[in-house]
Amino acid sequence: MKKVISLIIITTFLLSILVGSSFTTKAQPTLNEVQPIIVKGYKVIGVLPSNAVVQVYIYIPLRNVDLLQSLVIQLSTPGSPLYHKFLTYAQVKSLFLPVNEYYSVINYLQRYNLTVIASSLYSSLVVQGTVSQFEKALGLRFLLLSNDSEEYYTGVGSVSLPGISVVATNYTTLLFSNPQFLITQKQVENIAKEAENFTEILAGYNLPQLSIAYNASVLYRQGYYGNGTNIGIIDFYGDPEILQQIAYFDRLYNLPPAKINIVPIGPYEPNLGIISGWAIEESLDVEAVHSMAPYANITIYNPSVGDLATIIGYVDQQNKVDVVSMSFGISESEIEYYSSFLLPMIIQTEYYFMIGSLEGITFVASSGDGGGELYSFAQPLADTSYPAVSPFVTSVGGTTTYLSDNSSIQEAWSCSPGGGGSTGGVSVLFPKPWYQGNLSEPFSSINGRMTPDIALNANIYPGVYVVLPGNSSILVGGTSESSQLFAGLLSLLISKFHNRLGLLNPSIYYLAQKYYNKAFYPITFGYNSPWIAKYGYNLVTGWGAPNIGYWSILLSNISSRPALEINISVSPPLSNYFDGNKIQVIANISYKGNSITNGTFYAIIESLNSEEVYPLHFNGTSWIGNITLNNVSGIVYVIVNGSYNGIEGVNLISIFVGYLFTITQAYQYNVNNTTITSFTGCIFYLNGSLATNVKSFPINLYYYNPLTNKYVYETNVNMTLALIRSRTFFFNLYQWEGETNYTLQYTATLITGRGQVYGYLPVFLGINSVGSYILSPVLASPITVSPNESILIEDLGLSLDYVLLGGYNVSASLISPNGKIISSVMLSSQYELIPPYLYITVPIGYLYVPPNTKPGYYTIYLNVTGMINNESILVGYEGFQIYVAPYEVMPIVKITNYAFQGQNVTFYANITYPNGSEVNYGIFTALVFPKQVAGDYSSLSQSLSVSQVMLTYNPKLNEWEGSVILPSINDLGNLTYLNSGYYTGDFQVYVEGLSYNGIPTTTALSNAKSFVVLPYTLIENQNLDSIIPVNSVLENDNITYNGTLENVIMLGLNRLHGNVNLIDDNISGKLIIYDSNITMIGGFINNITAVNSTLNIISSTLYSINLINSKVHLISSKVIKVSPQLPTISLTTPQGNYTGVINVTANVVGINIDNVTFYLNGVPIYTSRTNGTITFQLDTSKYPDGNYKLTVIAYQTDGLYASYTININFYNNLKEVKSDITTLSSNISNVSNELDNYVTILSSKAMMDEIIGIIGIVVGIVAIIIAVLLTRRRK
Repeated sequence: MKKVISLIIITTFLLSILVGSSFTTKAQPTLNEVQPIIVKGYKVIGVLPSNAVVQVYIYIPLRNVDLLQSLVIQLSTPGSPLYHKFLTYAQVKSLFLPVNEYYSVINYLQRYNLTVIASSLYSSLVVQGTVSQFEKALGLRFLLLSNDSEEYYTGVGSVSLPGISVVATNYTTLLFSNPQFLITQKQVENIAKEAENFTEILAGYNLPQLSIAYNASVLYRQGYYGNGTNIGIIDFYGDPEILQQIAYFDRLYNLPPAKINIVPIGPYEPNLGIISGWAIEESLDVEAVHSMAPYANITIYNPSVGDLATIIGYVDQQNKVDVVSMSFGISESEIEYYSSFLLPMIIQTEYYFMIGSLEGITFVASSGDGGGELYSFAQPLADTSYPAVSPFVTSVGGTTTYLSDNSSIQEAWSCSPGGGGSTGGVSVLFPKPWYQGNLSEPFSSINGRMTPDIALNANIYPGVYVVLPGNSSILVGGTSESSQLFAGLLSLLISKFHNRLGLLNPSIYYLAQKYYNKAFYPITFGYNSPWIAKYGYNLVTGWGAPNIGYWSILLSNISSRPALEINISVSPPLSNYFDGNKIQVIANISYKGNSITNGTFYAIIESLNSEEVYPLHFNGTSWIGNITLNNVSGIVYVIVNGSYNGIEGVNLISIFVGYLFTITQAYQYNVNNTTITSFTGCIFYLNGSLATNVKSFPINLYYYNPLTNKYVYETNVNMTLALIRSRTFFFNLYQWEGETNYTLQYTATLITGRGQVYGYLPVFLGINSVGSYILSPVLASPITVSPNESILIEDLGLSLDYVLLGGYNVSASLISPNGKIISSVMLSSQYELIPPYLYITVPIGYLYVPPNTKPGYYTIYLNVTGMINNESILVGYEGFQIYVAPYEVMPIVKITNYAFQGQNVTFYANITYPNGSEVNYGIFTALVFPKQVAGDYSSLSQSLSVSQVMLTYNPKLNEWEGSVILPSINDLGNLTYLNSGYYTGDFQVYVEGLSYNGIPTTTALSNAKSFVVLPYTLIENQNLDSIIPVNSVLENDNITYNGTLENVIMLGLNRLHGNVNLIDDNISGKLIIYDSNITMIGGFINNITAVNSTLNIISSTLYSINLINSKVHLISSKVIKVSPQLPTISLTTPQGNYTGVINVTANVVGINIDNVTFYLNGVPIYTSRTNGTITFQLDTSKYPDGNYKLTVIAYQTDGLYASYTININFYNNLKEVKSDITTLSSNISNVSNELDNYVTILSSKAMMDEIIGIIGIVVGIVAIIIAVLLTRRRK
């Protein structure tokens, strides 16, 4: 039902537009002369032969372009009744495409056998043929031009086919021959080589990590990963290995397989992508989109033609993609110089952007990498790039993203070493569009479209890692990345809404005005020279970074509101209006399908530098305004707005007014001590034909003051037509010449047209320093320096002029925001070799930042002076922007005191502000190096071959954490720059970087932390079948080895298989031995598990062993803990004295018991094959009397055992002695009795001495008996 209602609304709207209108092709100027395109630095070297093959671009005017412009605004403006009521391609074809005219042109070209190699929307063609064919068909001949390294051709002649525009040159192909908005690590390394004693921060993120910065997880959690959407990427030529690369990328980051479709526009020549660098660009583009929207379909358009209009028209005609990303651009300065052929292509492309928007396609483009003035001769105007500057394209600038844990913070991608940064500024091509009406203009005289609209990650400090052809990785940056990230994020929204978004810019500005803090991450720090990031809209990052999670809520709640429908046409319908032309503005105004006949309405004629308001009146059919065009030129908006009963409405269309002019040459010479500045140029109609009817026209000159960021009017010059007749070639050259003796400033200068002559051409008069290097001690972006440090200035821009002319002096001054000179230095000349033989003089100097310099954005002012007429005269000056930080931070590094070769060592850095608060966002890297090469640490940090360690913030520890793989004889680890031999000894860790708010680390090498690398080679996480047999540290390895490992340390969990002798090894971790025979001698063993193995442990200490179907033999070794647990033994037979036969009982409890053996003084006396209670009889009489050790040993099947010992005493022979003594005692008793009797008798009959003799005899007898008994016992 919704589709039916939408169709009714659109049909009603179209009918209201077409009342009083007709489908007309706008008339062209009758003259269609194709002039040669002579680019600065090129010269004509000949005429192309008649059989040379060339390409020509042909444009056929669209139908109803006023309707086209009116409709696209209605469909893209939030609140409009037609908001997001997109058209089908069939509707587009019927309303706007010149189908009949197209076939007429095709038929005409076929008569001359010309080939159309690409076409789109029945209105643009890329035609190929020989010079001879084009001369016959279109009246064109071709010149060949060269700058000694590149060549291009350009057509000359009067086009004989009416009703078309022709671009007859392949110079546009040169414009897209290389990626413009891509920065690689190699490029920044080359810049860093110019600095001594400075350090460069090289680190990056993985692309999928960046989704955190845009709150994409809100959509991921809801299941929206780009499902069902299609993202178009335009990359010239292609990449022959893109499918293999993205498959590797998916495996690397665990992403679902990418769904990619490759669509050539023109011949498919992917190998040129490798040669030109577009393969790197395509790698970045595809990987960035896929990282944000893993389930989105990706269509890669690979043009080999240089016609942007045909490319965009082809995308519209296919109508297969929802978003188109373009990471390329042409600077407006280039467009202004070659407007005669570029502007017709751009205007045709603009119509195609509108058509795509009507179909619901969203176009996004990179704003550029040139900062605020790098593309425009050191001045801000004409620095922006097309297509990003188109009002119908979302311009995406660059930020610097700092990730920390699961959070992020973003600042501007500021000026980088060597220039560059997020491009932003004010267009000199397009007036300010309707959705930017509330923005204030930075220049009062220029009311142009402002870019960027938003910004996403683009800085290479830190960059992102991209997989290239061959599956290698490289660190890259640039706004090429930011536009692709945004395209991927838009895919998530489309996936959720189930509807396209079309022209997004009006919605972006609607969100910014109503929900700024929710819809965007404001960017408040950074600069791109001369613009500074601030809260709200700025010319560095636009509105800031998108909070895509909130967009998914806020955009879905946009509802229509009462609004008038206004559609506009201009009569007469011309493609090129001129000053003094009378036009009629016709506006059909309705509300809910009903014509509005009263109210207040105005027509506004808005150009880049003026705005005139005219009242409209209702003539019974339409609202009419009769206007005379006066003092306007270029692209001009015809705006109609007003109200009826409090209901408002606005719409606009664009027309082109006046002539195009360009300057082909500006030079100075001296006459009588007066400097004359001379200019040569041309003036054209919009279709590129020379306007020879204009005999003269004025131009204005302004100089740019970098200190005030203003243009100052100097003088005007009258340009007069002159005819130069060529004696060499087949054409005469018309040009306009003028000169002035006004004393002009030697600096960035802007040449503008006056009245109906359109043009804004930047030049640099005098000796310029464009291309100079401004390098801070910590090389990163932003360029920032702390007080008491110096800035390196190397004026490479001047060096060539120095060689050619000589005698110039360069001074540099540091100027504060209020214009005060803080310090100055005179640059000194140094020689540099340009291989192989040319030496050039380069001015180099160090500009000191004094202590107590207040923080802020400062200007470095370069002055070039030279001797002219024996007088020192200022001959050039230029300004550069830097940030002076309030102080520097000093990382406090913690690392283990000792480490092994090849070890992965984790270290920490505590980084705090002076008030003690933690620095938790920024980019910090560590350089690890042997102490003996500490003097080269600066060059090491700048080397492409040196892998710096990126630190990440650990919120649990409030410290920055990193890890480094130390070098070894097997692998140099992170220190690949080292020569062999630097493996052990004193090493240092040096941490460098910037906080998110521009505070640099100290550059003092004394802040490095030292540690010692021991002479052991760490081998970890490897499958090893060969090994260093001595002084190795093995960690988490699988080892298959036969031989001896001596003085080896084992950490972590290692597995060993083989016949190995381990001598004096330290097994500190766990070792699993399987199917092996191992002998360990003199080592320490922490934990071993043996499976199906035999171990001989000799003179070693073993803390823990686990045996599985294995045996171990312990020799002079100690085991503390065993698994399975050893048996328990108890003897119920107590210690004591025993005789005869006794019962010996033991209780043995255990598993895997092989036998239980009883030993008496080490001699086995009994063996049992069971455990439990074991009893046997011991006949003690078989053993001599005495003390014995009775030992029970329970042997396990693995060779380990448990034992229990008691002491017992045998006394069988003593028992016999006791009996003898008892008998003796009885005998003695009897003898004693007998003696008593004898004494009694003798007492009466004998003398005393006889009694004593008898007693002696008895005692002797007893002694003999005892001696005999003792002798028997010893036996």
